[in-house]
Amino acid sequence: MHGLAERADFCVGDGITVLPQIADAIAILGMGGKTIAHIIKDGREKLQGATMVLSAHTEVHLLRQAIMDIDYTIESEDIAYAGGRFYVIVRAVPGKSCYNEKEILIGPKLLEGKSEHYLRYLEWRKEVLSCENSESGQMQYHLMEEEWQRANHHL
Repeated sequence: MHGLAERADFCVGDGITVLPQIADAIAILGMGGKTIAHIIKDGREKLQGATMVLSAHTEVHLLRQAIMDIDYTIESEDIAYAGGRFYVIVRAVPGKSCYNEKEILIGPKLLEGKSEHYLRYLEWRKEVLSCENSESGQMQYHLMEEEWQRANHHL
């Protein structure tokens, strides 16, 4: 319809491994963080420097950890709000990164607090984590609470 058929390849299969050639950019959205992490780790040889646009609906921290594990770095992150839900959109490019626990949980670029939805996103994440009974969930809740206090104080 828009005359773009010659400029794009659409491949169906198990993640990045089905790519017939090197891609300039790859978008993986709308799945859980664990699934996307698995896709990029299994397909790391096919990435060959491609820019990745990623958005996990759950467990975004697993996605950030995988980005670091495959020698990519987070160039930008933003929060979108649509249909009553928050979505973290990550742009990752080749490069070494070493994120600490807080950066993996909240996001190294999100911690800069520049997203218009940042405080509301932190409040929502705290609410979700308040139902978590595990030690990990409680630790994550406290990190979110600490960051919410810090960010709210700087407004």
